[in-house]
Amino acid sequence: MRENRLLILAMSVALMSVAMFAAPVSAASRISTTVDAIKTCNIPGKAVMLTFDDGGSYANVTGILNVLKRNHVRGIFFPTGQWARANPKLMARIKRDGHMIGNHSDSHKNFNNLTSSEVRKEISRGVAGNVTPKLLRPPFGAGAFSSRIQTIAASKGYQVCYWTVDTRDWSGISAKRIVRRVTLGEKGLYSTPPVASNGVVLMHMSGRHTVEALPGVIKAVRAIALQIELEPARRPAGGGDFLQRAGAQCARHQATVGGGGGACRSPLGIGVRQFLMRHRRQQKGV
Repeated sequence: MRENRLLILAMSVALMSVAMFAAPVSAASRISTTVDAIKTCNIPGKAVMLTFDDGGSYANVTGILNVLKRNHVRGIFFPTGQWARANPKLMARIKRDGHMIGNHSDSHKNFNNLTSSEVRKEISRGVAGNVTPKLLRPPFGAGAFSSRIQTIAASKGYQVCYWTVDTRDWSGISAKRIVRRVTLGEKGLYSTPPVASNGVVLMHMSGRHTVEALPGVIKAVRAIALQIELEPARRPAGGGDFLQRAGAQCARHQATVGGGGGACRSPLGIGVRQFLMRHRRQQKGV
């Protein structure tokens, strides 16, 4: 009798183990609440992600999409639900061009000023997105690192998505300064670190100089030999997201000819070798 009970118990444990390992991994199990995961949107790999929030005019949004298309770059768009419903053609273009889409609430209210029930309603009426797990960027980034917002987001299958570099393009700063903030960072009241591997760059569809700055941002990221997310159709057959490393190639060329060979400069107007050295020093904190 005792042997039968032991046999039944052993079989039950074995069946439970099989069920546990055979069960599919849910989206929630891939959601992370660590600071690094939230800043990088828990996106695997080393590619730099360009992200665009809120909404904007037809001219601005099509301008952004055209630049991304010309440069074969895939971005993440975080439109508000209200803007998405009011601009179905632009939303269709964003999807058709192969970009990722995340939730940015319905009406861009500060989550810290809302009850949990109101936050859930804002998320439910926002754009669901097209990646797994779904990405949620709270308006203003408010509450991104709070357990309350993280718990609400996870309960709806969302990974909270913040950023590593803030361009402050929404404030109307010049295109040149936007590029500088991305590539070299900036200290002071509105400090931001320079872009690094697996970085997430915050921009806005409504920025006055975002369209003008975007080509320079893309060129600068490539110039410091970082990967950037390629649109699916342009990814190498062997896999991976490597782009042409123009800056590194240029630096090697100058080294070969002993520093001659004509102009070989970054989008910021400084020599690529100087640019790379400055970037590496900043990355090391020296």
